[in-house]
Amino acid sequence: MNDDFLTEIKRVVADPTAGPALNDLLNTEARRLVEALVADEFDLGAGVSNVAVIDRLNGYAALTADLARAVGLGARWSGDSVRPIWPSLIEWVVASVDRAGGQTIWADLSLYPGVLLLYASGVGALAGGRYDNLRAILLQPRLRYHNEWLLAVEVLNPVRVLDARQATRIDGLPKTFAPISDRLAADVRALVADLVPDDAAFNRLFDRFEYFLGLIYVDAKNAPWGPSGRFVADQYGTGIDQMIDEEIVQAGASWAPLAAGLFGGSAERLEESLGRWRKHVQEVRIQARFFGMR
Repeated sequence: MNDDFLTEIKRVVADPTAGPALNDLLNTEARRLVEALVADEFDLGAGVSNVAVIDRLNGYAALTADLARAVGLGARWSGDSVRPIWPSLIEWVVASVDRAGGQTIWADLSLYPGVLLLYASGVGALAGGRYDNLRAILLQPRLRYHNEWLLAVEVLNPVRVLDARQATRIDGLPKTFAPISDRLAADVRALVADLVPDDAAFNRLFDRFEYFLGLIYVDAKNAPWGPSGRFVADQYGTGIDQMIDEEIVQAGASWAPLAAGLFGGSAERLEESLGRWRKHVQEVRIQARFFGMR
């Protein structure tokens, strides 16, 4: 990792007058990343093997680390003037790979750098209670996927990266109900270590982000389904859905995500989306219990 780059990001990220310098720093690093993502190492037409899947995930994680650490810092500390930077970086990185040909598994796995950026920035935003930044990160990027323009929450989630049933058969991935989510937790942990040094606090924030990722998907798409994550098995004991339910009961219409414009700022719309999301989470949680008994 480039410590000099991160030191410079930390120096300017919270300065409302340093937007141009921050933009230049981030664009230089993003350009380095997108050039690497189209190298022969990540040829979408290459043969597929379990070892190759792990090698690609490791390669994507290593290449994306510096930019992901930077967007995590940015989502935590930055304000209104530079908020458009974070969605634009995600758009640029995801668009850098032409997924029109080659192996489907490689095309989907090539979303992993974008997922890392989304997760690192999302956890960073939540670490600072910056729901304004979280809203921008999840809902502003427009990503072209399978000839459709979609929201970031639709594209950058574990379900899109690799089918869970296929993932459980790959040596090197966690043998859990949500293997890509657990892999993401391990990768993101290192990316936000400066922001969240405590492991228990990180687990809560990671599960909180995945809960919001699915809930906001359900809300934005008016859908009965959304991508879930490792929190459905609750193996870490964070009980994040119960914690969020209690927050909503206590805060009501003044709940911070509503105040930031999520769910259209409407308590009624939130309640409708929560109803669909809770039902889906319960269904997935039953599947997770059966998985754990195998």
